Amino acid sequence: MKRHLNGLILRYLILLIIALFGLPILTKILSFLTIKAVFIILNIFYTTNISEDVIIFNSIAIRLIPACIAVSAYYLLLIFNLTNSMGLKTRTKSIFFLLISFFTINLIRIITIAIIFERGYKYFDLIHSFSWHVLSTFMVLFLWFINIYLFKIKSIPIYTDVKEVLKIIKSSKKHDKRNPK
Repeated sequence: MKRHLNGLILRYLILLIIALFGLPILTKILSFLTIKAVFIILNIFYTTNISEDVIIFNSIAIRLIPACIAVSAYYLLLIFNLTNSMGLKTRTKSIFFLLISFFTINLIRIITIAIIFERGYKYFDLIHSFSWHVLSTFMVLFLWFINIYLFKIKSIPIYTDVKEVLKIIKSSKKHDKRNPK
């Protein structure tokens, strides 16, 4: 039981450390990877140039800002994963599945929106806004539910951990009543 509690504390400590110190690093890594991947893919179809976070293709420029990169979505997927009780092997596979899947889907979303923008589609703003506010949320939830199915996850983020901590506290109180000092 103590080992389980230590694992639980470690998982939440990792999330706290990422939130306090790791998000800027995560943002830099994900921005670099996303911008380079979008550039490489667009370069297959267009003559493309890149300058920091701006990709120029077919005489238009798109800037990939942190909201496009969706670092908060990656962090939410990590929160879902790390606030669930599961073995290390399953957790590792789950994290890789979630992050690589979201990266791929987000690339498709960015490239599709870039092409829509390049073609001058009159509903670009609506599509861009919808994909940012609604579709990205749906993507995170959809990936999480697929993840639950693939890795046979039975616990509920946070809730199951709280339940386990309360069980440990209750067990500890019973133990203390039986063994007074």
